[in-house]
Amino acid sequence: MRLEDLALNLRSRTPWEATDLGALMYRQWWPAIMRTWLAAYGPVALLLFAVCYRQPWLAIVLLWWLKPLFDRFVLHVLSRAVFGAVPGAAETLKAWRDILRDGAWGDLTYRRFNLRRSFRLPISQLEGPSSKSVSERAAVLGQRVGGHAAAITFACMGFEAVALFAAEGMVDFFTPDDPQARPFSLLAWLSGGDSDQLIAPVDVLYYVIAVSLIEPLYVAQGFGLYMVRRTLLEGWDIEIGFRRIANRFARRAAAAAVLFVGLATGGFADPVHAQPSATSLHKAREQIEEVMSAPEFERYRDVQTWRWKGQPSDPQRQEPPAWLKWLATSLAEIARASAWIVAFVALALLLWYLRRFVSRDAESASNAAYVPPTEIAGMDVRPESLPDDVPAEARALLGRGAVREALSLLYRGALSALIHRYGVELRDSYTENDCLRASEPVLNEQASDYFVRLVTDWRACAYADHMPQTGEIEQVIAQWSTYLAGPPASTDPNAPTPLREAMA
Repeated sequence: MRLEDLALNLRSRTPWEATDLGALMYRQWWPAIMRTWLAAYGPVALLLFAVCYRQPWLAIVLLWWLKPLFDRFVLHVLSRAVFGAVPGAAETLKAWRDILRDGAWGDLTYRRFNLRRSFRLPISQLEGPSSKSVSERAAVLGQRVGGHAAAITFACMGFEAVALFAAEGMVDFFTPDDPQARPFSLLAWLSGGDSDQLIAPVDVLYYVIAVSLIEPLYVAQGFGLYMVRRTLLEGWDIEIGFRRIANRFARRAAAAAVLFVGLATGGFADPVHAQPSATSLHKAREQIEEVMSAPEFERYRDVQTWRWKGQPSDPQRQEPPAWLKWLATSLAEIARASAWIVAFVALALLLWYLRRFVSRDAESASNAAYVPPTEIAGMDVRPESLPDDVPAEARALLGRGAVREALSLLYRGALSALIHRYGVELRDSYTENDCLRASEPVLNEQASDYFVRLVTDWRACAYADHMPQTGEIEQVIAQWSTYLAGPPASTDPNAPTPLREAMA
């Protein structure tokens, strides 16, 4: 590692400035980072999606658990780029053994739930010491910045959630407003969708997009914090400054020697073959060492230890055995992981029961306060407002060329039949999609398909000014009585209806 080859301006920065430095590195070298990330992450994501297609939640869990492995490829690109050599995706993938050799197993097991993961990753991957040395090294470098490293983790978790729901929302925005054409997603489930499925296969795609956008930024910010911390503790900026001063002195000394040789050669009859002396360089080196030995450049570190109350501090006390330290660290990491698992399960159960509680309360309030509407979206749906034979009247309107009026009559008759014959609780503010969703639990499969077809023809005529073919409308008229002209429902409000039986 040659510090003089660094492509960064090393100086003392605050921890938040260090995270900004990581973001700048990500923005500077994002093409190489994204190529490497997609080359390593994309095939694995595609494989897990194909294998776990029927259990998409398992694909998401496995991709989340394997994040530390893919982070190492991003860090490999960043660690080379800061020294002026940006590796390509193929070159990085060829070095996978070196990338995954040191500390990868620990990152997937007892260090998986470490909140300072992005800050510890450069220590284990780039410095390559043993597990014990990694912990000691992380304790030294993490002083005064441990909270900032954890804050990076929480912030990127939030960014990832925002990116996930933003991807779902964008797809939902451009999807046709049709329940059968709209793909199910986690966002729809959380917003009260009818499906009992929590995660659908399309959610794996949304998750891959969100992680691909945020995870490289997370690694870059942790690496920026690591670089600034080493600069502060090891004086990289001072060392680079002194090396530049030494190089200037060397160049001046060499120039003076050449000038002296030239003057001596031209000024005397008997040329003097003078050899350049290293005296000036030796004096400069002594002066630098004298400056560096001053108290202002002393290195320090904070050390925290545990001892019994009342026990006098003894600098010569014996350190506990290594196996005891390892056992205490392992138990602490296991306890941390268990706490995160318990918290995640508790949060999932809370969301599940909260959704059921809110849905049940809304449903109870809806049933208690329901009054059949007289109009829906401006259409009169009272039985007395309709002709005795709806299909015959619609056929007569079609014969006079009034296609829109014929479809409107069929649609009004269908809504009235759903309310007063089948007991479907429609509201006066319902749109066509709301009516379709409300009728699904009551109508059988053939009747539901017919109602969808009727609504589709009506919307095409009413909103898009697209008139269906006469033969198609005649077929809709002929099938209306088959699916929607059932026997009237009882006038008793407490009498069982198909909807109430289905809900019971």
